[in-house]
Amino acid sequence: MTVSAKLSIDTDIIDAIKDAVKQSPRAIDALMNGSIRNDTKQRLLKALSVTPGPVVLPVEWETDKQRKAFFASNGFGRGFGAKRTGEISNAWELEGESKNGTGDFIIFNPKKAAQYLYGPRQQRFHIQTGWIGESQIDAIIREESEKTSDALILGWFSISDFKGTLA
Repeated sequence: MTVSAKLSIDTDIIDAIKDAVKQSPRAIDALMNGSIRNDTKQRLLKALSVTPGPVVLPVEWETDKQRKAFFASNGFGRGFGAKRTGEISNAWELEGESKNGTGDFIIFNPKKAAQYLYGPRQQRFHIQTGWIGESQIDAIIREESEKTSDALILGWFSISDFKGTLA
């Protein structure tokens, strides 16, 4: 006599996983475009919107031509000893959104003068004064990218039932 048994596979879990995969882009978009985006923006703006202290003397001009232009233009039009207004350091913006479960955020400073305070065109005397440089900005972005990724993972777990299905 042959021994036999019937094996039945409950496909409910497979159906639930398929459903979660279909829903995941919308769920990720909701997370990324909501609290994660807002939290990321606030942390980045706080880290990048630092205004350094007063000018450090003697000023390290890039060229003698630059020094002469500064004095000939009355401090590039701002006057000598002009107070910082925060207009440039507080101009950082975050744009971007998640669509279909993928996307990028872009952080930028739209002020024309920002190119001389931050990044590859940063002037020596701005480094001397304490404006954050390109390597510091890169480190801030790397750290924030890790925090944002962690928040997305935790966010996914908070809306799923830990089995890959949406709660």
